[in-house]
Amino acid sequence: MKLFALVLLLAAQSLAQNPIQHIVFIVKENRSFDHMFGKFPGADGATSGKCGSNTVPLTRAGNMTPNLNHEWGPARTAINGGQMNGFCWIQNDDAPYKQYEQSDLPNYWKYAQNFVLSDRTFSSMTGASFGNHLYLAAATNTGYIANPHRTHPIRPDNKSWGCDAPRDVLVPRVITPPDYVEVYPCIDTVTLTDLLDGADLSWHYYAGERNTSGYIYSILDEVPHIRFGPEWRTNVSPPENFADDVLQKHTLANFTWITPRAQLSDHPPQSLCDGENWTVGIINAIMASEFWSSTAIFLTWDDWGGYYDHAPPPSVDYFGLGIRVPMIVISPYVKAKTVIHTQYEFASVLRFAEETFGLPNLTSRDAQANDMMDAFDFSQNPLNPLTLQLRICKQSKQHISQEDMDDPD
Repeated sequence: MKLFALVLLLAAQSLAQNPIQHIVFIVKENRSFDHMFGKFPGADGATSGKCGSNTVPLTRAGNMTPNLNHEWGPARTAINGGQMNGFCWIQNDDAPYKQYEQSDLPNYWKYAQNFVLSDRTFSSMTGASFGNHLYLAAATNTGYIANPHRTHPIRPDNKSWGCDAPRDVLVPRVITPPDYVEVYPCIDTVTLTDLLDGADLSWHYYAGERNTSGYIYSILDEVPHIRFGPEWRTNVSPPENFADDVLQKHTLANFTWITPRAQLSDHPPQSLCDGENWTVGIINAIMASEFWSSTAIFLTWDDWGGYYDHAPPPSVDYFGLGIRVPMIVISPYVKAKTVIHTQYEFASVLRFAEETFGLPNLTSRDAQANDMMDAFDFSQNPLNPLTLQLRICKQSKQHISQEDMDDPD
């Protein structure tokens, strides 16, 4: 009888209507799971790491940590065939072996405590930001395996990684693994925006505008049919517009990406306290609006940033998965105070959107990714908003170059 009752309960939950009408994908920068949540109760975390055959402690991280090498080659070195013991071979010191306490990131911790923390979300690509940001929108990196770089020996400011980049900006693109060519980072691909448009659903991308900090994270700049199409003027805007759009204009798209200015991105060496405050402001705005009751928020970090994680990434294709990152899922319908151990990647959020809105898949990645529905219970009484207070951030004495302040990747 107990088994029969359980079957009925699961069936009722599966038949419950999905009330989600708005999905907000908040994308921060360059932190691994063990680096941020290795001490979180109930999560698969570590407090020590491997350096070759040695075990080293993960010592406490400061508010502002160094920007470590985290590109395609170093990521593979760190993973070392799944042994996860090559992080020190990249940096040659203990910089990758740093970890935060709960008191260092109290509001991120509160979100994880009260909603859903995923401890099996892996970055989609074994490497850095550019390719991973493409997975966030297109479920593919279109073959790119590194961040774009200037070929001119004197590097002036470059705040674009896409179709607005100077002509001497190139990025390695794999055609037939492992061979690659250097190409200009402006190649068309189908993205979730196209699927949403086709279903008469709305989307919006919040990121730094051209020639400002954070424009490199505006990944749709890499997609020419969007960058040079009419929706660039209507559906892409600065992150500062978000709260006003939601609270004053009473508008929230069916799917929203939001990326911060570089200084608020959590990207080392930026202040994690300042970045956390920015994130809290975004989430507070949603929770204070009429959209809270129909919204799912996915908060993640785009790559490992060079920081230690002990979980070997599963291999799904030549490009990934990459090193594990935090993912927090916030909604009135998530299973409160839960650590989810299901394997996810960035394409899992796109899969969730596709199933929620009845859209087709983009690539084999989102088609095969777990859809994140097991983080939700649509039959439960909706959870209340959790409005958090901003912290007072102490100014660090650490020197930050102007280049790092503008765009640290």
